Amino acid sequence: MRVLFKAALGDHIQVSRKAVDETMFRDSAEVAPMTGLFKS
Repeated sequence: MRVLFKAALGDHIQVSRKAVDETMFRDSAEVAPMTGLFKS
């Protein structure tokens, strides 16, 4: 589930990866967001 939420927060809502990894999903830096989920 984290891969989906990380993609939504980063790609769609433009929240920085650092903020997602450090604030929202602590200790999850090794989990990469899903790519290609949203079209540009």
